[in-house]
Amino acid sequence: MSTSDRGTSSWGQDPTAQTCLVSIKKYQEKKRNIDCFEGPKVVKG
Repeated sequence: MSTSDRGTSSWGQDPTAQTCLVSIKKYQEKKRNIDCFEGPKVVKG
């Protein structure tokens, strides 16, 4: 994703990120298991 990094005016300090450019490609690799929603494994030591 790419956004413009400049102020809205000489008075304002907010970025002008109302628009952005996005490059999207179809994922061609083998599907992997998604485990980001599982908690960490607890190891007793």
